[in-house]
Amino acid sequence: MLLLMIFFSNNALSQTTGLENRIGISVSLVWNHSESGLESNTLNGNRGKALSNGVNIHYMHSLSESFFVMAGIGYFKQHFNIRRYFIFNYDQPIWFDIFYQTLKYSYVTIPVSFGVAYQKMLNDHWGLSGQLTYNIYSSFSQKYLSAHDEVDSYKRYIHLGEMIHLDIGISKNISQRISIRGGLLMPLLVRWHEDEIFAKHYEPTQKAAQNIFSIGTSLSCYYSF
Repeated sequence: MLLLMIFFSNNALSQTTGLENRIGISVSLVWNHSESGLESNTLNGNRGKALSNGVNIHYMHSLSESFFVMAGIGYFKQHFNIRRYFIFNYDQPIWFDIFYQTLKYSYVTIPVSFGVAYQKMLNDHWGLSGQLTYNIYSSFSQKYLSAHDEVDSYKRYIHLGEMIHLDIGISKNISQRISIRGGLLMPLLVRWHEDEIFAKHYEPTQKAAQNIFSIGTSLSCYYSF
């Protein structure tokens, strides 16, 4: 609803100023190397590499011919392939906790994003651009695969974390109003919050993970108005 209000109010403004606003959809793929959060941990079993993916719809309001502010919402599935002790059947009323180890686990999230963008056209068709975005991830569905190949799924709300990423890319105008863009996505700051399913007595932290390194790609399509 907020995006629609911004869309219609700024559409009228853009028609009077001559500035170009955009609405776009982006698909992203992010590779992450993460660990369980052990500061001195060097065991491969507590570190893992995984691919995460998602889609985002965002609105870009032009401040000038080259500068934009952005707001968006999307769907993102965050994967971790890390061995962690977790409480199996976490939501069941049993008198003791059953601890299993994860092989991998994932979070379905709804990310909300805000950011700024810059674009420099090289000619009538090609341009260079950069986007700096702050993302807030809220999860409503989680899945944990244990070392016994048993899947434990939940529908809980978790404020999973935040990420600031830089996306540098190349854009191409397909027509007067439609353009596409491919970018290299580089997370600059990644902060994952706690997930209470991880066994406090066996794990020094309940954070979902600790990021070591991440990098990704994005593919976007824009409609200008």
